Amino acid sequence: MFENADLTTELLRYAGLLGVACYVTAYTSLQLGLMRGASVKYTLLNMTAASLVLLSLSADFNLSSAMIQIIWIAISMVGLARFAVLNSITRFSADEERLFRSKLSGLSRPLAKSLMKSGNWIEMAGDAVITRQGQKAGSLFFLAEGDARVEVDGVIVSHCVPGSFVGEMTCLDRAPATATVTTNGPARLFEISSDKLIRLCARNQELRSELEAALSNETKSRLVEANLRMASAG
Repeated sequence: MFENADLTTELLRYAGLLGVACYVTAYTSLQLGLMRGASVKYTLLNMTAASLVLLSLSADFNLSSAMIQIIWIAISMVGLARFAVLNSITRFSADEERLFRSKLSGLSRPLAKSLMKSGNWIEMAGDAVITRQGQKAGSLFFLAEGDARVEVDGVIVSHCVPGSFVGEMTCLDRAPATATVTTNGPARLFEISSDKLIRLCARNQELRSELEAALSNETKSRLVEANLRMASAG
């Protein structure tokens, strides 16, 4: 009986230590820019930490500490409820939903919406140049409808299909375009200028991290397609 009681006490103390580790992880991630203070991940990590510490207090109760943990849990629950409400009331058009699901699904819907509000949806005719090799594009494009060919030095190296980014390699550093991208027919695109995109990313680390991952994946798939095309041509 006493052995079981000692084991329970020991487990509760370990729960408290795990809670402390969660607190430290959350705060360290916040200071290093790996998490936002207003993010679901940060809120959940803090609520988990408070819950574990509160659980550990059943072995060595302290009223002040218990009150702090209960208040922390209550505030976290309010924050999570707020996130849920904001997500439920954020509405996307059909084009915005396509952009969100294909490229920005790692973001909260309100954060993705703020990015979309900073850009515009445009229509292009066939054989319209989206980016020209050697010239600064100054924007990031998302191809919602239509398709386009990608040429380097006049040679077609890959194609853009609906759901593709255009200008992903240079949009965050304003470098000259690495390829000429031309529509094959009528196309509908989302465009956001590099200046606006850089400002948004500077204000929000979560947005920057998610966007950089999406741009990197796009670049990798484009390079794989180009390599396969050159290998088959050779």
